[in-house]
Amino acid sequence: MQFCRALDGTRLAYASTGSGSVILRAAHWMSHLTFDWDSPIWRHWMRELSRHNRLVRYDERCNGLSKRHVIDISFETMVSDLECVVEATGLDRFTLLGLSQSCAVSIAYAIRHPEKVSGMILYGGYVKGWRARGDAGEIATREAVATLMRESWGKPNPMFRQAFCSMFIPGATTSISLGWTI
Repeated sequence: MQFCRALDGTRLAYASTGSGSVILRAAHWMSHLTFDWDSPIWRHWMRELSRHNRLVRYDERCNGLSKRHVIDISFETMVSDLECVVEATGLDRFTLLGLSQSCAVSIAYAIRHPEKVSGMILYGGYVKGWRARGDAGEIATREAVATLMRESWGKPNPMFRQAFCSMFIPGATTSISLGWTI
């Protein structure tokens, strides 16, 4: 586990596992460099990507071991944070892995630094965000989830943990969803 500073002074946590060609996973929401190894969502792919490669990961600001309480969480800052992690790790050339929201960050980084990016893996990204797509049902559902998160995050309410876990792991057992720390 190592730390670097973003341009605004925010502390960013990063780590690497394995050896070989470098894959840099651009940070995405709700990561934790330590707890991800126990996650039924992340542990399998992290283990496999580290088997024959050096996998570099970092926690996005406001997540995991990076500074939690920050003011600026803009898209430009997310791209800048990726630039700072690349500089701190001394990476010359690497494959960039973007998952979900980090697909857009990865694309913006690659456009700005084509000399650094040897390849890209983009999974689960989108051209337009959920609100811009304009589906009334999806907007209502996501706004309801956002309200639940604001009101229930970190509180000892198993109902919220079960609902939240079901969104990401639909087939999860009750013991998995009740054991999630959110």
